[in-house]
Amino acid sequence: MLKPLSLMTLSLGATLLANLSSIALANDPDCPQFYEDSSGQRTCFENGRPVEPVSPPNYVESVDYLEQLQHCQPVATAIGFGRIVIEARVQGWEDDRCVVQMNAFNVERPQRRAVYALCRYRRSTLDLMTDERAYEQARTGNITFDSEDSRDMALSDGTFQDCQFSDTWLEELAD
Repeated sequence: MLKPLSLMTLSLGATLLANLSSIALANDPDCPQFYEDSSGQRTCFENGRPVEPVSPPNYVESVDYLEQLQHCQPVATAIGFGRIVIEARVQGWEDDRCVVQMNAFNVERPQRRAVYALCRYRRSTLDLMTDERAYEQARTGNITFDSEDSRDMALSDGTFQDCQFSDTWLEELAD
């Protein structure tokens, strides 16, 4: 089983933006293969429908993400792990919990997504996720985790208590 990612590891790199901005999506159904004519128009092999270019989502950098997350304001960020991207979308408050949905997708088929985790963060978990150390890690990109560190363990425990992780997300992307 894959170990869930800490939400603190989610940030957006230039590589991800470059990859997403060059990807085109077909209208329903999925279009894994298309051809491009001399004018640049893309057409789906399977159904002959035009493939519409799609703008990448409006992701923010990690420090901006933390600023919004701290107040549970809607915002999104993502990080690529090879061809897999994990996207975190803050949805807002639900009672006294901050709802964050994490989706996974393959950069080659971003139209097909799977829920990686659904989190309902308590205030105590949000406080750890947006403390000074979190901001420093976001600014420097030097993300660390030490199982001997009480803060890191509290953050990890909070994440596991507040999130439901999917065991099937990878298989869902492959379908």
